[in-house]
Formats: sequence, C-alpha cells, structure tokens
Amino acid sequence: MRKYKTKKSASAIGLKDIIKSNKRQFTVLVIVAVIIVVAILGVAAASAQSEYGSSFLVRGDTIKIGLRTDIEGFGQIDEAGDITGFDRDFIDEVLGRMLNGQEKLYEYVPITSQDAGASIKYGETNINLGLLVEGTDRTKGFRTSTPYYTDNIVAVVHGSSKLDKLANMEGGKVGALSMAIVMDDLEEYMEKNKIYTKMEDGKQSVEILRYSDYESAMTDIEHNRVGAVVMPYAIARQFEARGFRILAEPLYEVGYCVMLPTGQAAFTQEMNKVIAQMETDGTMEELRRKWGL
Repeated sequence: MRKYKTKKSASAIGLKDIIKSNKRQFTVLVIVAVIIVVAILGVAAASAQSEYGSSFLVRGDTIKIGLRTDIEGFGQIDEAGDITGFDRDFIDEVLGRMLNGQEKLYEYVPITSQDAGASIKYGETNINLGLLVEGTDRTKGFRTSTPYYTDNIVAVVHGSSKLDKLANMEGGKVGALSMAIVMDDLEEYMEKNKIYTKMEDGKQSVEILRYSDYESAMTDIEHNRVGAVVMPYAIARQFEARGFRILAEPLYEVGYCVMLPTGQAAFTQEMNKVIAQMETDGTMEELRRKWGL
C-alpha cells in the first residue's frame, strides 16, 4: 500500500518559515531596542547631573535656609539666639552629604507658617522647612521633597469636652488648620467615617471651618464655637500645653517636606536620594530620638 505524507496547511508553513527566517532579525531588533533605551537613560542621567551641577544651590557660596522657630523639637531659638532643632540638624546633614563638603555659608532665617512661600519667592530664603506638607495652600507652586518626617493628624478639644473621638461627633463644627493639612484629605476622612460634611436625609451635618492661625482656633475652642480642631500632632502639643486636650485616636498620617524654588527638579531628586539613605542608615532615627520626636 502506498503511503502518502500529510500536507501542512500553507498558513502553518508560512508562519513557521517567517519565524525561522526572521529569528536573527528579531534578535537584532531586541538588542538595538535595549541599546536605545540604555542610551536614552544615560542621556537623561547626564542631563539631570548637569542640571544638578548648574543649580545655584550647588554653585553659589551661600544657601539661605528658612526655619520655623515656634515648633517644639522641630525649631526653636536657644539662649544664645541660635536656631536649633530637628529641622536644622536634618537639613545640615542633607546638604553636607549632597554637596560633598563644599565650602558653603549656611544662613539660617526665622520664618513663620504664613510667609514660607513669600520668603522663597522674593529670595529671602532658598530652602524652607517647618511642618510643610505637599498639597497645602502654603506649598502650592513650589518644588517639594519626599517627606522626611511622618506625623499624626489629631483632633484637639476643650479640656472639659466629653468627646472621645472625632467619629462620635453628632453635628456641630470641626475646625482645621488649613495651612498645615490638605483639606481634601480631611474631608475624605470625614466622609469615610460618616462624619458627614453635607446634609443628607436622616444624617447630622458637621460643618468644617478653616483656620490660618493658632490663636483664632484656640479662641473658638475656648468659647465652644467649634467642637474640635484638626491639626498635626507637632502643633497639637502646643495646644495641650495651653490646657486643651488631644483626642487619643489619630485620624491619619501626614508627611513633612522640604520646600524649594521651582526649577530645582534635579536638586530635589538628589535630595530625595539622601533622605532615603538617612532613613536606611539610621540617621533619621537618631535625630528623632535626640529631639524627642
């Protein structure tokens, strides 16, 4: 009996032949693509390094550093009139590592929460620290580093208040230090925990008030115009010292950043690397312990 070979379909033969005949071309294309990607990354890295080296913060002789002096542990003025605290030690270490021991004059400038942006805008400072949070009105329009310190957001109430946690509020008003926290984050927390900020059928409404200064918030708590005021724990410690009470349960966390001028992308990128190194090698923990944070 004559045996016959089964014929393969033209499409199957075609696909196999194409793959076999083009295998080398595919390999070459992959290699070329990898070389192009590596070259692009190399050019980008070289460009970033060039931008970093040309920054006025690297080339200049003086760096003016704005520091808040009204936050215990983070920044205060000592008996000799010098600014001390976690923020100063932190930025000194960061710049020392970034600039590899270059001879620089560091000029420390006291700033307030209200003038942080203006001081950079008008050249009074080059770098600012002091409970600065990305996304707040205070930092909008400026370059910010990755967070170097994580703090709790808490609620402060009158010393005689019966409130145990913010989620148990039934109507009334909640204040917020709007320059220190992102309002969208607070509203999201309140919605998630059913502390309603909008009138809904059968639901109590809690109104949010914005405060740009401590004294107004303290006055309204004292006179029961507001049930609680939300703020970072670093600020709440000062309220506690004045006789107010911090609710035990933190609401959520926030990160403090370094503020820099726009156009300092490469410098900020290098700073972020150093911040990560300091966290990994234990330097940040040492500074936190030193200043009781």
